[in-house]
Amino acid sequence: MNEPPCDSQLDPGVFSPEARNFLRLPLQTLARNCIRIINICIQNVFGGEGGRRNIRTQLCLFCVQYYFVMKRTRRAKPLRKSIVGKRRRERDRPRPVKAAPLETTPNRLRQNLRQVLFEEIVSGTLKPGAVNESQLARRLKVSRTPLREALLQLERDGFARSDLRRGFTIEGLSARDIREIYPMLWTLEGLALRSSTVVAHLLVPDLIRINQQLSRALQPERAISLDAQWHEMLTSQSRNRRLQSTIASLRAAVRRYELFYMSDNRLIALSAAQHDKIIAALKHRDIESAISLLEPNWSFGMQVLLKMMGEES
Repeated sequence: MNEPPCDSQLDPGVFSPEARNFLRLPLQTLARNCIRIINICIQNVFGGEGGRRNIRTQLCLFCVQYYFVMKRTRRAKPLRKSIVGKRRRERDRPRPVKAAPLETTPNRLRQNLRQVLFEEIVSGTLKPGAVNESQLARRLKVSRTPLREALLQLERDGFARSDLRRGFTIEGLSARDIREIYPMLWTLEGLALRSSTVVAHLLVPDLIRINQQLSRALQPERAISLDAQWHEMLTSQSRNRRLQSTIASLRAAVRRYELFYMSDNRLIALSAAQHDKIIAALKHRDIESAISLLEPNWSFGMQVLLKMMGEES
């Protein structure tokens, strides 16, 4: 049996207008409308425009149309399979996991809470004495578990004390702490400065700039911040990380004492003048003189604080 003629061998004039429109459609559209095409071909045979033509010709055209529709349908991929495959690909595609904000992570929450409590102790908002954990947790809008963890961190720094029966207690200003911490500070800062002898003179411009700002400071909080920046810059070139960490911890422990000290503006100017002497020694690359001047800088503050607290030096 001979192969039916292809599309190019068909005379479009023998098709009805609606049938010719269907032949121009895509394959899947033809497959979905196969029954409708067959009905149109039957109408061409028995009525309408095709009724005036030879019956044999109309039947042949019907067979040709049906043949090509079915042939194209077999070549086309099943629609359902393509949809299922697309959905499977979308399901198997890795989706990015949305990370939780850093502020809500437990470690960040504990660090923030510890800093908040530290600032309240230094500023005097959180008074020395027993801590009402329930009331403090409600005020800070946190649960008691992270609050206790933050208080335990402050206990390691010497700002709080815990007792199994009485709970946590905020430590007040202590002359004993002053006598213990201040000598450690001038000794360890001198050790850090000695370990950076080669490059210490390069810090002079920054030290001068910070000290000039300190001499003009009027608020105790501003003066404390600038004084801490100056001492951090002085020891910043030491590569001993444990030494740097220890010094930073001791500076944090004396911050509330420094607030007490800086409340007198005359003492701020006096501290800036002591810093100028250390800077002058560094300009001449005299590290030993600079180290020896660190002791009177810290010891003077220690003596003033002890007198403010009514303690004998």
